[in-house]
Amino acid sequence: MSKVWFMTFYYPYVGLENLSTARATHHKIGIWVDGQFSWVDDGSWTISVNFESDALVSNIRMQHFGLKIELLFFDFVDHEYNAFCRQVTVTNHAPEQRTIRLFTHQVFEISRRGRADTALFVPEENYILDYKGRYSLLIYGQDNKGTVFDQFAVGNYGIEGKEGTYKDAEDGELSGSAVEHGGVDSVMRFSCELGSEASTQIDYWIIAADSQYAAEQIHHVLKEQKLDQRLMATRRYWHDWLSIASNGLQTIETNYQSIVKKSLMIVKVHTDRRAALLPPAIRRSITMAGIIIATSGRGTGLMPFGL
Repeated sequence: MSKVWFMTFYYPYVGLENLSTARATHHKIGIWVDGQFSWVDDGSWTISVNFESDALVSNIRMQHFGLKIELLFFDFVDHEYNAFCRQVTVTNHAPEQRTIRLFTHQVFEISRRGRADTALFVPEENYILDYKGRYSLLIYGQDNKGTVFDQFAVGNYGIEGKEGTYKDAEDGELSGSAVEHGGVDSVMRFSCELGSEASTQIDYWIIAADSQYAAEQIHHVLKEQKLDQRLMATRRYWHDWLSIASNGLQTIETNYQSIVKKSLMIVKVHTDRRAALLPPAIRRSITMAGIIIATSGRGTGLMPFGL
């Protein structure tokens, strides 16, 4: 069984500060269809996790044969901006048209133990902001027609006996609560009408910056250029980076060249641009599960793993 979540989310340096909550709880993805709800980590999904051989772009496929739903993910950290980007393709394999709702759950710990964070919905720009001090995380999503998420909820997790706002999604509806302080999490809902064997694409990103203003500047670039363009640019970056080793790669047997290129990218994603490497304890943890995310102008990368 494979699971996919944010194992670590580093900003502003690779290896420092880890803003994820993977040791306690993790970001979730859920689907509601035909009155039924399922989180992709509930054991009912068939999941394969991989990444491209010549670019640090994940290729994750999730299938639920009972719900007749398939999800395809291309995840990457933008090579130029501090942004984790995700393209999700939702496919309806049922013989009839259906309303399908995709839920994304976000949970970070910015302050110590996440007890002094704030999350809120910003109506002017239709995004969720998770912040504390010099850390601002801007969370946004839209479909391929430019339609933003149609419902949201912000709340508490891990305090006062609360499991988390993700529980609000399990009836297919979100409360619309707009702000919370302390241990916080949030959920967004994307709704689509899909005919038999039809698909739609959802673009989703989390921007890390030292202020809301700086995060919004990147946000506007991503909205204007679209994720397709940013994905192509990031692929070109990795192709160019790997080309430095092209002569050496030609001396390796063809069957092993893909493995060597992936290994080079793994080393790269664990190295800060100031030459710092992740400590051994953290390096060992990457073999366990999840997605390593380093969003930093000083070192950028994403590494998917599966159990």
